[in-house]
This record gives sequence, structure tokens and C-alpha cells, in this order.
Amino acid sequence: MRTKISNFFLVSIVKLLLRFGIDRANKEVLTIISSDFYRYRSSDNKELLYKEAVSNPGFRFTLFFRLCGAKPESFIRKRIHAFSYFFYKRYFYKYGYQIPVNTNIGLGFQILHFGNIIINPSTRIGNNCTLFPGVTIGQDKTGLSPSIGNKVFIGANSILVGGIKIGNNILIAPGSFVDFDVPDNCLVIGNPGKYYQKSEKIIDGYLNNTI
Repeated sequence: MRTKISNFFLVSIVKLLLRFGIDRANKEVLTIISSDFYRYRSSDNKELLYKEAVSNPGFRFTLFFRLCGAKPESFIRKRIHAFSYFFYKRYFYKYGYQIPVNTNIGLGFQILHFGNIIINPSTRIGNNCTLFPGVTIGQDKTGLSPSIGNKVFIGANSILVGGIKIGNNILIAPGSFVDFDVPDNCLVIGNPGKYYQKSEKIIDGYLNNTI
């Protein structure tokens, strides 16, 4: 009974924020949220979106992360929008998804499974990126962080560090350590890591429902 009440409350908050916590100047946030949701369910059905927010920790976190990016101008919408930060911080600590709200992340962002993920705020991530538990993306001693392209799969417990450039269509195997540039269409594996040039199909079967 308590779970049903909790789920109903969460869905009500999500509906409130999506309707009244965003204004016309920030409508693109809805598109971004829809693109993230599509990676999980291959759908744009709002009822399924609410169910995913209840059942999936990864999508739940990214939903409030994205909502924090909306900056409404009206007094009332600002007050409603403040709930976005409350729930973002709640799940930031509860789930260990240490992804600052100012991190630049493209469309179709997906977090699979439960576990700590750490991303430096100066990191740039392209479209259709999937992360697994234990991933760390951080800066080096010079203060530079990775720039990651489109269609990148980053396996569990992988570490990416420094001002490196990760190309498009990249498969980073679990447990890899990456402190070097990676060109397009590559498999990265090992600690220390090495990359192997492949075809564009290297990512096929690893990234679902890309947008």
C-alpha cells in the first residue's frame, strides 16, 4: 500500500513539473526527455513514461536531471520548477549517479542498471550514449575532461580521463581504462586500454532504440 502511494505521489510530481515547471522558452527540454525515454521503451506514450519514471532508477534520475535544465521565467513556474532540484538531489545521493546539472549531455542518454556513476561537469557527451554502473568520466591534473561523440557504449567500471576525444560508434568494454583519443568505429578494451579499428557496425546490438 505504501509503495502504491509513493508511486502515485512521484507520478503526480512528474506530471506537475512537465506541465507547469517548463515555459515556452524551454520546450526543448520536453524533446530531450522524450529522446531519453525512447531509448528505454521505443515509445512516446506518456503513460509509459510515467511508469518508467516509477520503475527505472536510471530514467528517473535523468528525468529530474533534464528538468533542472529548464529555466522558467514566471514567478509561479519558478516555484514549481524548484521541485526538480529537490528530487534531482534526492536521487543523486540515493542512487549514486554523480552527474552535475550543468553537464553537457546530448539526446537519448541512457543509464542501465543500478550503481555509482561519476561524471565531471566539464565533460561533453553526444547523442545516444549508454552508461553502465561503475563508470567514471573525470578530469586529469590539467583540469581537462573527455569529449564523447555519438553512439557510444561505455561498459561497467570503465574509466575515461583527461582531455581526450572519443569518436562516434564506439564500444568501450567493461573495465577499460581510457586516457587517449579514440577515432570513430572502434572497440576499446583493457587496462591499460587499447583500441581496435572496426566497422560502423561495431555498436550494433549494444545500443537499443537510438534516436
